[in-house]
Amino acid sequence: MRNFLYIRSMKKSLILLTIMLVSCTGAQQGVNNSVADGRRYCNPLPMVIGPGGNASGDVSVFRDDDGRYYMFCTGGGAWHSDNMLDWEFTPVQRVPVAPDVVKYRGKYYMSGNDCPLYVADNPLGPYSVLGEWENTPDVEGGWTCSTQAAV
Repeated sequence: MRNFLYIRSMKKSLILLTIMLVSCTGAQQGVNNSVADGRRYCNPLPMVIGPGGNASGDVSVFRDDDGRYYMFCTGGGAWHSDNMLDWEFTPVQRVPVAPDVVKYRGKYYMSGNDCPLYVADNPLGPYSVLGEWENTPDVEGGWTCSTQAAV
């Protein structure tokens, strides 16, 4: 008899919990929780790069002192935005595969796979070669860096 009452009590609790969850879910259906009318971020990004219209991957984004966002992706060039939703493309030379750009002491430094370190006064370039990486392991040690700059 005791087990029967326990099971009956658990059943009521589960029914009550289910009703509460359904109520909460239904109440939120009228709320637009999406970003900018349903636009979402994913990798690769749905941004066209060059001939063939490939999507952009290996994304690196930073916010500059002026409040603008700068996004570099494999495939060359950079996108910039005031709100991270509406992006404008600008061609940038020497963007490597899997680029990363950082600002340090007023200069912008860019590097990526198989490339030297680049430097510029503006996040959109022009970037010049600052130098090759030194004292790095060889390929067997897990490192590969060519002397050929990505253009």
